Amino acid sequence: MAYHYLNHRHELVSTAEKYRNKYGTISWKDAIVELNAFFEEEQESYVWKRRYQRAKKFIDQHELGMRDSMAQYRMENLIKNKDATKNATKTILIEEALKQLENNSVHIAFDKELKNAKQDDEYVFITSDFHFDGNDNMLLALSKVYEHILAKQKEFGFKRIKLMELGDIVEGSHLRPSQLLAIKTMLIPQTIRVAQAYVQLLNELSKDMYIDFYCVTSSNHTQTRAFGSARNELVEDDAMLIFAEIVKHATANNKNLKTTIGRDFVATITPEHKMFVAHGHLIDGKKNGYVQELAMARGISFEYALFGHFHHYREITLYARDNFNMKVFYAPSLNNKHSDYEFDKNLSSKAGMLMMVFNRERGHRYCEELFI
Repeated sequence: MAYHYLNHRHELVSTAEKYRNKYGTISWKDAIVELNAFFEEEQESYVWKRRYQRAKKFIDQHELGMRDSMAQYRMENLIKNKDATKNATKTILIEEALKQLENNSVHIAFDKELKNAKQDDEYVFITSDFHFDGNDNMLLALSKVYEHILAKQKEFGFKRIKLMELGDIVEGSHLRPSQLLAIKTMLIPQTIRVAQAYVQLLNELSKDMYIDFYCVTSSNHTQTRAFGSARNELVEDDAMLIFAEIVKHATANNKNLKTTIGRDFVATITPEHKMFVAHGHLIDGKKNGYVQELAMARGISFEYALFGHFHHYREITLYARDNFNMKVFYAPSLNNKHSDYEFDKNLSSKAGMLMMVFNRERGHRYCEELFI
C-alpha cells in the first residue's frame, strides 16, 4: 500500500532502471524519506510497520540491483573505450610506419655461394641496448658495427654470419606518456629513424656476406604502454615490433638476408647447438637458475642462452655436457653514454658489440668484445 501510494503520488514506473534522477521524478533515497514521513504517525500500528518494512526492503533490493546495473554499464563502456583506443593506436602505428617504407626497398640478388659456403665455424654478432635518443650523431655507432664485421670477415674469411638485435633499440620517452602521444612525439619517430639506419647497415653488409638476421621484439624501454600502467603489462604493444616490421619489409627484396623475429626465440647456431635469445628484462633478480627454470617451464631444449638488458658483458658456464660447456651470455650495450642504471647496478662494461664463435663439433669456442 505504501509503495503504491508513492508510485501514484509521484507517477513512478515500476522498473528499477528508470528510478534514476535522469528519468524519474524521485530517487530511491527520496522515496525512503517520503516513506519515513508518511508512516511517522502510523508506526505504532503493527500492520503498518510490517508493510513499511516490506516496502523498504523492496526499495533497498531494487536500489542494490540498480547499482549493480550501473557498475556493469560503466565496465562495458570502459571496455569499449579501451578497444577503440587500441584500434586507433594500431592505425596510427601502421600509418606512421608505412610512410617510412616508401622508396626504402633495395634489390640485392641472391648469392648461392654466400649462403651455402662451407665453414667450420659459425660467427654470431650481437647488438643490444642502443638506446637511440633521436640524436643522429649516435647512428655513427652503426657505422662502427659495419666496420667491425667487415674487418672480421677480412681476418677469418667467413661468407655467412648471424646478426642478432636484442632490443631496447631506442631510449623512448622518459616520462612514459600515453600511447598516442608516444607515437606522435618521441618513441615511434626514434624507432623509425634507427630502423632506417639499420636497414642501410644490413643492405651494405649483405653485399659481401649472407646474413641471418634475428630481432627480439620485446624489451622494456620500447613498450608503448599507457600512462599509469606498469612495465611488462602491455608486452604486445612494443615499438620493437615496429622496428622489426620496417626492417623486414624494407629488406624484402634482399635475397642475401633472412629475417627472424619474436619476443624471444631459440636460434639454431650449428646443427648440434641451439641458443635461447631474449632481451633479459624479465629475469629480474632470478639470474641463478633462470635458464633451467625457463627450459623446464616451456618444455624446450637448448645449449646456450643469450640476453642483453644489463649493459654488462658476462659469460657464465653452467655445467658440462658431452664435449662442451653449457653457458649463459650477457651482451654489452651499444650506447657509449654511461647511464644511471649502470651506476646503480655497479655495471661498467665498455660500450660495444659482441662477436661469438661456435664450432660445429665443439660448440662455443670464444667471445670477443668489439668496442664502439
